[in-house]
Amino acid sequence: MTVIIKKVFGLLNKGTASWIFLLRLTLAVIFIQTGWAKLHHLSDVTMFFELLGIPFPYYNAIFISTLEFVGGIALILGLGTRLFAALLASTMVVAIITAELAEVHRIWDIFGLQEWSYLVMFGILVFYGAGKLSLDEILNR
Repeated sequence: MTVIIKKVFGLLNKGTASWIFLLRLTLAVIFIQTGWAKLHHLSDVTMFFELLGIPFPYYNAIFISTLEFVGGIALILGLGTRLFAALLASTMVVAIITAELAEVHRIWDIFGLQEWSYLVMFGILVFYGAGKLSLDEILNR
């Protein structure tokens, strides 16, 4: 039985680069789309940020929209992955605190938030990097 378990985990470890790439691709598609949409509806994003009490709502709307769009492209390429993942993770913390915390009635409710899932995924990229299938890996050689 232990031999089978070792073989299974050995195969899973060999596929780590593929899983990290799939994680980057998944987040990239989501954040390219949301960033693009926000860039084309800055007045709506600004009004929403005003309602949330976010300081300098117009400038933050521009910054967050651009970060999501450019950060998504960088994630696909695996370029500056740790930096963009950290910046995007910080936006998830702000989103949880400003927009979602009112919906959290019990501490474990936070685990059901979409923003929490993104935060965890970005955390994985911050700590593990872009993986072998990335420009970061090529540039580090």
